[in-house]
Amino acid sequence: IAFRFSVDCDFFETIAKLRAARRMWSRITAASGASEPAQAMWTAVRTADRMMSRVDPWVNILRTSVAAFAAALGGADAITVEPYDAALGLPDGTSMRIARNIQHLLCEETSLNKVIDPSGGSWYIESLTDQLAEAAWHEFQAIEASGGIVAALRTGHIAKAIDDTWDQRKKNLARRKDPLTGVSEFPNIAEKVAAHPAPDLAALCAAAAGGTDGVAVSGLADAASVAGDGALTAALVKAAGAGASIAQMAAALAGTPASMAPLPARRFAALFERLRDASLAHAAAGNPAPQIFEANIGPIAHHTGRATFAKNFFEVAGIEAINKGGFNEADACVAAFKDSGSRIAILCSSDKLYAEHAVPFAQALKAAGCEFLFLAGAPGDQRDVYTAAGIDDFIALGGNVLDTLEQTLDRLGVRVP
Repeated sequence: IAFRFSVDCDFFETIAKLRAARRMWSRITAASGASEPAQAMWTAVRTADRMMSRVDPWVNILRTSVAAFAAALGGADAITVEPYDAALGLPDGTSMRIARNIQHLLCEETSLNKVIDPSGGSWYIESLTDQLAEAAWHEFQAIEASGGIVAALRTGHIAKAIDDTWDQRKKNLARRKDPLTGVSEFPNIAEKVAAHPAPDLAALCAAAAGGTDGVAVSGLADAASVAGDGALTAALVKAAGAGASIAQMAAALAGTPASMAPLPARRFAALFERLRDASLAHAAAGNPAPQIFEANIGPIAHHTGRATFAKNFFEVAGIEAINKGGFNEADACVAAFKDSGSRIAILCSSDKLYAEHAVPFAQALKAAGCEFLFLAGAPGDQRDVYTAAGIDDFIALGGNVLDTLEQTLDRLGVRVP
């Protein structure tokens, strides 16, 4: 029996997940009377699609490297590393070569092939393994008590558990509690990514379904009803020799199919990529590219921290941050704002300078036609004062980045699907 898992770049959790799975399988087989050698679990893993991004895809090399390293430490027997551009379409030769060589580098540089259980004895990993194994065992018992995995799938138990987990993950992603480098953090809106052809899934499915004329698998169902004389094994060998695929043989033996709602495939980065795609489509349609003017108050030492934060914040959605340096006077700031052609702006400076200059700068920008004005940083007890001066919203660590960006694009006339 072979087990397949997906692994991502949550380093310690990936290690503990594979170790916990081996422990649970050993417990099940031991309770079933298997010998100690037969209690071993053979695992094949694949780097997960959920962690891959289409924007700044080169970061995927780091993600898959971490996932592959963690899988090896967790005891995986076979590892498949996805090419860094897999989320874009069909991978090219360079990405496939890098994916292949990641394992070679890990093997040669870390000597992973020379250590049986490199993570064994680590208190943190052992503790995390215990927690995962206990939680998974309780879930396994709940599934079995409800009628087994097929019943759990048909009733929606599995789908609900996945959706509940996704809801919490989505909140963490939206607030950048779970940051995505190159996507929700440190975006590069000037990047140029080569186009990748999309696979023809319909043609692939048709080719897989049309591999034989059905004659090769016609006797499998009858052979399955005969127990104990090896008829089924002989029929499977014959079908395989005639060109039947594993999927076709499994379908011939499946009996009456069960129906269930499909489990959705989700990528973390897709939440933010749709915003970037909307901005690009808006500009490609001949509209002005979305942008925001950074109204920096005072010298660079006072404004650069929050100006950089604001740039990284808005460029996640493809909204270019226009930075014309710092301003000591509101009139100069207003003149630069008008020259930029921006419709919205954000005040950036230190709390010290905000106390003195935020109100007059805000009033001047609003009088000059600024349609929506942000302030970078938490307002503290000055919220009412700043709001009365014309500041419409505030961005700070822990805020809902996803909602704020989608609302900002809407104000700029960018349609987000």
